[in-house]
Amino acid sequence: MVSEKNNIYILKKLKIECLVSVSPSKKINIVNENTSDKIKRLSRSIGITSKHVCDKGQRFSTLGETGINFLINKLKLKKNEIDGIIVVTQSPDYIMPGTAVLLQDRCGLPLNTLAYDINLGCSGYPYGLFVAHGHLSSGMKRILLVVGDQSFSPGTKDEGHGVLFGDACTVTSLILDDEINESIFSCGTDGSGLKALYIPHGGKVRPVTEDSLVPKLDETGVMRTGTDVVLDGPKIHNFSVGLVETELRKVCDFANINLDEIDYFVLHQANKLINNTIRMKMKKEMEKFPESLSDFGNTSSASIPITMTARLNDSWILKDKKTIMCGFGIGLSWSTFLYTSKGDEMSFHIFD
Repeated sequence: MVSEKNNIYILKKLKIECLVSVSPSKKINIVNENTSDKIKRLSRSIGITSKHVCDKGQRFSTLGETGINFLINKLKLKKNEIDGIIVVTQSPDYIMPGTAVLLQDRCGLPLNTLAYDINLGCSGYPYGLFVAHGHLSSGMKRILLVVGDQSFSPGTKDEGHGVLFGDACTVTSLILDDEINESIFSCGTDGSGLKALYIPHGGKVRPVTEDSLVPKLDETGVMRTGTDVVLDGPKIHNFSVGLVETELRKVCDFANINLDEIDYFVLHQANKLINNTIRMKMKKEMEKFPESLSDFGNTSSASIPITMTARLNDSWILKDKKTIMCGFGIGLSWSTFLYTSKGDEMSFHIFD
């Protein structure tokens, strides 16, 4: 069922059977005795004190493999009980084929397993839930949603990038359950804002050359290579604080739920200023807006489930808890998902 006016979708019976977040064991403290004053200021303003990053030999896909195997063991699943893998990432092992294809083989899943990637970042987790529901509604029994990124670039000269982004992967097992309450999904896209958050080189417009890897001072005064992430902070800030509150209220209004009935507002962990501004605009207490940014950094599409497993632990899966998730950023894009727990979901945070 769709509300054409508001582009809101009702998802019937969708259940988060199990959510597993995987963080690399390697931890970096942003501030230490050798930290420059500039990095200290960035750390304070962004709100990140530490983050987890992939060690040598680790990649987003290896974190995904760990998470899938852990989830299979916890649920005591047979490999043929998994019908599909959907991966939401912008950190594939190869340009082609997709990471989902690699994980099907590495995890020993059957050859008839559906497997494909979605190229999406900050808004990716709610989008992935929505896409998985479509496959389940068509007859599949269980979908694994693998979401996250390996965003840290050890050689970058962009100090803001070096502070902001952390690495993570999350694996969510999704099924249909007749006893689950309806979920609500809303989304939107404004592609005119693509340069607010993008990587200039590497695609068909500007293929990678030797010059792409040479750090240069750009028009904003930041030293970057052509393969570094370009982030327009003020534009992302204005986009986020002007949009998210409206989206949260819209979804609650559609569901006929008062904002006070929401137990947790789990936002993409963009930066401290953005998320605090949204919370204060909504006049809600801090306990309802959990954060993981300080210890994990901005983990792109993994930041919502990371916050749920690392900060809320099992509290979000208590019976009838209402959690509203909102991702926003790259695209520009946004997505919101309202989920009411049944009470027997499983939630884990592990380190690899």
